[in-house]
Amino acid sequence: MNVEYHPNLFAKRYIFADYFNPGWQHAVLKENCKFVYEMTHEKFYMYMIAHLAKHYLNSGSGIQIMDIWVYNKRYGNVINKQYIDAELSRANLAKFAKAVESL
Repeated sequence: MNVEYHPNLFAKRYIFADYFNPGWQHAVLKENCKFVYEMTHEKFYMYMIAHLAKHYLNSGSGIQIMDIWVYNKRYGNVINKQYIDAELSRANLAKFAKAVESL
């Protein structure tokens, strides 16, 4: 098995890179685990928005837009949308996220 380590989630050229890098700052220890870290539902949602924006800026985005819809369908009633909206503003992604969410 090969493991590829990426300390940063996005290249510096993206306006939202400073918010997300380094990636480990958003990881929290998973409940009942000693070695497993994961993002909260809110941070992962924000990461999906940023990842979609990266693809949109580079080569276009297709079916990935459905990821946002599916995630909202599954976790929309438990995620803190006020927190997400505020943090997306800090990450310079609020306008993009609103456009995607309106589809």
